[in-house]
Amino acid sequence: MSSHQNLALTHAQQTGTVKTCDVCKNSIPTVEAHIGGWKQDGTHRYLCDGCNVIPKADQMLPIAPYWSAILNKWRPSVDSRPWYFIRLPQHSIPFLVRLHQLSKYYTFEDVSIMLNSISMERIRHGLDKRRFTIQEDWSYLHEACKQTDFDPTHPHEVTARELRDMNLKLNSMGLIEPGAAHPDDHVKGVCARGRACANTLPYGDRVVFTWAYRHRGGCDIIA
Repeated sequence: MSSHQNLALTHAQQTGTVKTCDVCKNSIPTVEAHIGGWKQDGTHRYLCDGCNVIPKADQMLPIAPYWSAILNKWRPSVDSRPWYFIRLPQHSIPFLVRLHQLSKYYTFEDVSIMLNSISMERIRHGLDKRRFTIQEDWSYLHEACKQTDFDPTHPHEVTARELRDMNLKLNSMGLIEPGAAHPDDHVKGVCARGRACANTLPYGDRVVFTWAYRHRGGCDIIA
């Protein structure tokens, strides 16, 4: 929750103008509450921003409170991508818990940039050359942020040229995926020395998120 949201909730609690979301049971200022129909006792059914986005048929799913917690930070009215991303079937509840922790400190855009940087460094020097984000990339990202107590960061956006040099593109979520099939894809942007290269840092080092690190010299790029 942002400092503005915290202040609003504190004021609402002090003045008694607080409602409880009927789905996630979190307290919300009355002015931010959405009316989601009626209860059996004839009173209004209130929803927070996150739960209001979730279709009524899905609001009672066990996973719905986790979706809501994330959507209260990454509001679809600001960036629609998180709403589609969190509902992908491969995402487990433990994954959503970690995603929610990231959402409290960083925008979805910042998270996608940081993740792309980690994925590209893995392709460049790691053993796993899969040209899309993998679960381990998310683990490295979470650990990197955790080690710095989730301090604010300003990751440098991956440029079109960087993507082209590695034959990558961004998908609808803003995450890397393979570009058009090419014969040298297995070595495109890959350092011949791999993890033995002296010009590397751990994937979780936040310097990996910078343009300067991604463009450093000294690697033996195959193609």
